[in-house]
Amino acid sequence: MSSNVQQIGKYRLLESLGKGGTSETWKAFDGQKRQHVIVKQLQAEVDNPTAFVQTTDILKALYHPNVIPLREGILENAGAYMVREFVTGKTLAHILQQKRQARETFSAQEIVEIFYPVAQAVEYAHRSRIIHGGLKPSNIFLRQPDGRGGSYSGEVVVTDFGAWQLLGNPANAQHRLSLTAMTYISPEQAWGNPGRPSSDIYALGVILYEICAGTVPFQGNRPVALLMQHANKAPVPLRAINPHISERLEAVIMNCLEKDASRRFQSAPELVSALADALQVPLPENTTPSLSGKQTSGWLQSVPRVIDATPAPKRPEQQPARTVASDVRSQSGLPADHRRNENVSQKSDQVQALSEMLASRQERQRRQQKLIVTVSALLALTLVLGIVLTLTLTLSMRSEPKVLGYASFSSSHLFEVKKDGRGNNDQMTVTLSNLEKQPAAGSSFYAWLLPDKGMSLASALLLGKLQLGDDGKATLFYQDKQQTNLFLRMSRLVVTEEPDPSPPQKLTTDTSKWRYYAEMPQSVGNDKTLLQQMRALLVQSPELKTYGIEAGLSGQMLQNMQNLFALSTHIYSVQLDGTQATSWDPTSLRQELAKLLIYLEGYEQGTKDASPISVTLSESEKQATQLGLVSGSKNYLGLLEQHLENMRQSPNLLQEHQEKLSTLRQEVKVQRQWLMQILNDAKQAVKMSDKQLTSTGVFVDIARYGSYAYTGCVEEKNNQKQPGFVEIYVQTQDLAALPLLSYAAGSEK
Repeated sequence: MSSNVQQIGKYRLLESLGKGGTSETWKAFDGQKRQHVIVKQLQAEVDNPTAFVQTTDILKALYHPNVIPLREGILENAGAYMVREFVTGKTLAHILQQKRQARETFSAQEIVEIFYPVAQAVEYAHRSRIIHGGLKPSNIFLRQPDGRGGSYSGEVVVTDFGAWQLLGNPANAQHRLSLTAMTYISPEQAWGNPGRPSSDIYALGVILYEICAGTVPFQGNRPVALLMQHANKAPVPLRAINPHISERLEAVIMNCLEKDASRRFQSAPELVSALADALQVPLPENTTPSLSGKQTSGWLQSVPRVIDATPAPKRPEQQPARTVASDVRSQSGLPADHRRNENVSQKSDQVQALSEMLASRQERQRRQQKLIVTVSALLALTLVLGIVLTLTLTLSMRSEPKVLGYASFSSSHLFEVKKDGRGNNDQMTVTLSNLEKQPAAGSSFYAWLLPDKGMSLASALLLGKLQLGDDGKATLFYQDKQQTNLFLRMSRLVVTEEPDPSPPQKLTTDTSKWRYYAEMPQSVGNDKTLLQQMRALLVQSPELKTYGIEAGLSGQMLQNMQNLFALSTHIYSVQLDGTQATSWDPTSLRQELAKLLIYLEGYEQGTKDASPISVTLSESEKQATQLGLVSGSKNYLGLLEQHLENMRQSPNLLQEHQEKLSTLRQEVKVQRQWLMQILNDAKQAVKMSDKQLTSTGVFVDIARYGSYAYTGCVEEKNNQKQPGFVEIYVQTQDLAALPLLSYAAGSEK
C-alpha cells in the first residue's frame, strides 16, 4: 500500500501490522462507529470486480459466535480491501510462542477447549460453502472483549474465513503466500488446486502437530521447497519427536496430514470427536473455557504433558557385573584361591630353577623395552601434536561464515516454461532467521537485489522493507509486477538500515549502513562458477540455445518429462482398452510407442527405431525433442549431470551446496535407470505382433516407471521416498538460494 494512502472508505489507517505475500494488514479506525477495525489490502489485482463483491457479500453473512465475519469489502484506489472487527486478545500463535519460551506444554483439556470451538466455526463455514483455506495459529484468537486489559473471557474465535477465495487464481495465489502461511497449506493447495473442506482439516492437523511436538511437520526458508514437502514428503512420526503422547493421539493427527484428501477426517466435528476420545477428555458442554488471569491454575499456567495412560515398564534390578574370573570359577566349581595353590604345589623343582635363571635376563629385557616404549611414546606424542596443530590450522582456514538466513528465487508460474521467460524466477523471498543486528529505534531494514559482480550498482532493485516478527525473524516477499526473470542479471542481495518513515529511493553507497549481504558464488569472466551453471539450468542453457530452444535446461526437461509421463500412462490405457474390445486396430498404440521413443532418444534416433511406424509431431514438439531425455550423444539427463559436476567443482561453495549436489547426483542416477527401463520396454513393445500387444504386461511397466520418473515412488525395502523429476526440478531451483551473512567491508567486490 502506498505510504500516501491514509484513508480507505470511512476507515482511517493508523499503523501497519505486517505485510505478507498475499496481503498487508493495517489497524484502522472507523470514525462513524468509533471503533478500531482491521483493514487488509490484497496484494493481487481483482480481475472480476463482480465476483469480488458477490464473495464479500457471502462472507459478511457469516454469523456464528466463534467466527469473526467480514464487515466490508472495498474496491478503491485500484486496490481490494477486506475490513473486519479488531479482536483484542491473544492469538494461538502468541500462546504457542509463550509456551515454547517457558518450556511449558498444553494439557489434554486445553487442547480440546481450543479445538472444539474452532471445529464448530469451521463446520459452520463449510456448511455455508465457505473454505477458510489459510488456517494457522495467528487466525485463532482468545478474545479479550473490553480492550482495556483485565481478565480474559476465553472466547475462542477464528478470523479471515474466505480470504483465499478473494485471492483469485489458486495456482498463482499459493506462490504469494508468506512462509508462515505455507507452513499450514494442504498438499492439494501446494499443487495449485483450490482449497476444499479437507484442506482445512489438514491445516488443523498441522496446528495439532505443532502443539504436541513443539515444531511444525515441515520447515524451510524457501517457498518452493516448503510447498513440495507438503505435496510429497511424509511428516516425521509424532511419537519420534514426543514419545509421551499416546499412539491414539498420534493416529488422529497423522490422519489429518494424509496426502490423499479422501483419507482424512471428512468434517471438523469428526476430527474433534476423535481428538477428545484419544485424549480421554469429554467434549465441553460450554464452548467457552473458564479462563481467568487471576486463577492460580488456569490453562495458561504450566501444565503436565499429554501422556499415554500406559505405565512405563519397570527397569530391571541391577545385577553384579560378570567377569571372566567369575565365569571360570563357576565352571570349575572351586574357589579361585584353591585352584591357584593346587597349581603351585604341582610345579617341579626344575621349572622353579629355570625361572630363577631367566629372571635376570627378563629384567634386562624389561628395562630395554621400557626405554623403547618411552622413546616411542615421545615420538608418537610429537606426531599427534603435529597432526592436531595441522588440523586446527586447516579447519580454521576452512571454517565457513555463519549463515543467518536466505534470499531465494521462486516462480509465479511454477512448472511452466515461457519463451519470453516471464513468470520464471520473478519472485523473491528474504528470510533472516538469526538477526545478529537489530535496526535501531526509528530505523528499518530494506532489501536490495544487486546485479552480478562487475556491473554497476545503479541498477540495484529495491525489494522492500523487511517485517520483524514475534518469532525473531525478519521476512520479505517480493513479486515483480512485470513477471520479469530477476535471476537473469541479478545474483546478489544486500540488507541496509534506513531511517523511517520514507523508504529509500536508491541504494546507498555508504556501506556503513549495510547490515547483511548474500551472493551466489561467481567470478568475472569465469563460466564454471555456480552462478553460470545455475543460469544454464534456470534461465538459458547454452547447449539448448544451439538447437534454437530458448529455455533453461531443467525447465525444458521438466516439460518433456511431463509429456513422457502423460504418454506412458496413456499407452497403458490404450492397450488396456484394446484388450477388452472385441476387435481393435493397434496402429494408434504403435504410434504412441513411437512418440515415446522420440522423447527418450531424440527425434532422429527415435523415428529410426520406430520405423516403419510414422508419427506426426507439432513444430514445438520437434524442436523440444532434438535431444533425447536419456539416449543419444547429447541428451537432457547427460547435460544435467555435467552441469551438476561442474557445480561440484565450482570455487567458493558452501558445505550445504556440496551436500545438496551429492544428493541430487544420486537422484539423477536413479532417474537414468528408470528412463532406460522405459526405453528398453518401448523398443521391445514397438516391434510386437498384434497378438503380443494384447497379452503382454510390458505396458504396466511402462506406466509404472513413467510415473516413477515424474512423481517418484516409495521404496518398499526401506519405506523411503525416491524423488521423481518434479522434486529434482525443485531442488535445482533450491540451489539458487543466496545464503545471507553479516556484511563484511569489501565482500561485495
